This record gives sequence, structure tokens and C-alpha cells, in this order.
Amino acid sequence: MRKEEQTTAMQRPALITAIAYLQFLVACASLQIFKTPLIGKWKLFDNDWLSLQAQWTYLSYSVLLSLILMVAILRGYAWSRWVLIITGAIGLVLAIPVNNIDGLAPFVVSMAYVAGTIYLLFRNADACKFFSRSRAGEPLINIRELLATLFQLLWAFTIYRNLLGQFTHVFAPWTVVIVVVVCAALGLLIGWAIRRNISLAYRDFAITLMATGLFTAYQLVLTALTTVSTRNALQLDFLPSVMLLLMMAAMAFVLSKLSTRPLRLT
Repeated sequence: MRKEEQTTAMQRPALITAIAYLQFLVACASLQIFKTPLIGKWKLFDNDWLSLQAQWTYLSYSVLLSLILMVAILRGYAWSRWVLIITGAIGLVLAIPVNNIDGLAPFVVSMAYVAGTIYLLFRNADACKFFSRSRAGEPLINIRELLATLFQLLWAFTIYRNLLGQFTHVFAPWTVVIVVVVCAALGLLIGWAIRRNISLAYRDFAITLMATGLFTAYQLVLTALTTVSTRNALQLDFLPSVMLLLMMAAMAFVLSKLSTRPLRLT
């Protein structure tokens, strides 16, 4: 491997990259809320600890903070872990379902999601080593690495927003499978062109699939719990998305095996 390819990303564990991508997806999901015509009129939290205007202001700043955390985690700044603890705790406190007992189950799932992310950042051996490494001689920016990261973020958004968010509810399952396979092949081809290394392209795309799949599964669970708690269980139609998530998990596993550095969560 060429010397210039020994970048921060090569030292960065797959787990760290996935968690950083999760922050990006959190920002994307928050931005989707601003598409509602009830901006500034609809309560975001089921309590009265913040005024309506303050709740929407908090959401605005949380989008920016999520993007900052994404960059900081990718760069391996140790303070990003502590900021994530603080923001996660604030978000959980604001989300406590004081006036709605049916919101308890989604709240517990959210708490487990935040706690699990923080646990991995502080207790995973590779993560601790990455955040405590020396930065001597590390370049501030690497063009190839930047292009590869931006491309993977674009794919993460495309998969989350279009394929999982809308496409599965419009077309037949087999059509979705074909489109996903074609998109994956295209993504690997472009990733290979950027990286000039097929093993790194495999690894990049496997991480993107893993992060996007985990976040989408988390949101599906929250939606299912909320729907059941509001007695609308008959309206659930998650089968296409679940099938696609399973397919993405299988693809991520295969790609991780093909790469030079298999994905490791622990």
C-alpha cells in the first residue's frame, strides 16, 4: 500500500466510522422534520419543560451539532465522545414521556441506543486506541479520503431517504432487490475509482450499509412501538423495509469478508 494511503481513515476502526455516519443520519432525520407544515406549531417533546419555540430552536442547533460531531469522530478528537454524552443525556431528558405512558417503550429503546453508542466509544479497545493516538505527522486533510467520505455519506443518505424511506412502499419487492444490487455495484465501482483499491471500496461500502441499516432498523422499531401504542397496529407495513434491511446486512457481511480489514463491532 502506498505511503499516502496511510491516512487517519486507515487507522480508524470500522466501528468509529459507522458511529460517525450515524450522527450524519441523525442530522438528516432531524432535517426531515422541518418539512412539516406545522413548523413552530407542533410539540416535539411530550412535556412542558421547554416552550414550543425553544423546542424547535433546540432541534435546529442539534442538526448542526450532529454534523460537527460526525467530523470530530471521524478525525478522532477525544472531546467528541464527551460532547456526545452531554448531548445524548440532554436529548433523553427532554424526551422523557411525562404526559404519555405509551411513549415509555420508545423512550427505553432510545436510551438503549444512546447508551450502546457511548459504551462502544469508551469501552471498545480499538476505539480507545484511535482516540488516544498521537497526531504527529498526520495530514490535516487528504483529498482522496475526503472524496471517499463524501461519496459514502451521499450513498448513506440515498439509501436511507429514498430506498428505505419511500422506494420500498412504491415498487414490488423484486424490483427493489434489483435496484439495490445495481446501486451497490455502481457504488462499489465509483468507490474503487476514488480509492484505487477494491478492498478499501469493499470496506467503505460495507460500513455505509451497516450504519444505514442500523439507524433505519432503530427508527423502524421506534415507529412500530409508537404505532402499536396508538392502537394503529393494523396500519403497519414494514415487511418491504425489513426484507431490504436483511439484504443489506447480508451484503455488508459479504463485503466485509472481501475487504482486507473485516468489520469488527467489539
